[in-house]
Amino acid sequence: MAMASFGSRRDVSENRANQGRSKLTGMICIARIVLIVMAYCCTIVQGKPFVPSRSSGNQPKTWDFDDNVQNYLMEFGYLPKSNIETGNLRTMEQLQEAVRLFQNFANLDPTGKIDQDTLELMRMPRCGAPDLPSSRDFMPSNSLSPIQFQHRRHRRFVIQGQKWEHPIVTWR
Repeated sequence: MAMASFGSRRDVSENRANQGRSKLTGMICIARIVLIVMAYCCTIVQGKPFVPSRSSGNQPKTWDFDDNVQNYLMEFGYLPKSNIETGNLRTMEQLQEAVRLFQNFANLDPTGKIDQDTLELMRMPRCGAPDLPSSRDFMPSNSLSPIQFQHRRHRRFVIQGQKWEHPIVTWR
């Protein structure tokens, strides 16, 4: 009786080699596709960079209301503190009014735009006390504007939260 053979050892090794080649061919195809996509992305990136044009002439440069400017205006009382949910999301009118108040307080021309003089003043070192008191600490309601607040009686000190730890003072 002859035994039925399912294949010789040579056939099995050829099948394994063919499977290995097909896997290798598949990986090479994937690598080629990745390289083509990367080359396409590089040609897109090599285009002319987008730079917003500044107005030329003798006009002073103006800057956008970036996070640093908004944080400065919040820290010194010109803008209300930002909400966790909305972040620094504000209308352009609110930002311009806050800059106008800052410029007015600093004896600058109150344009509401961040020009070179305003930016230089914001970069100068200063104390941490707010210029305008926050409505939460000093005003009975949030409906009062800073101009209405000027005509009201207000405290002339800032509560910073620091406390003297030694109640007994000794003289040495």
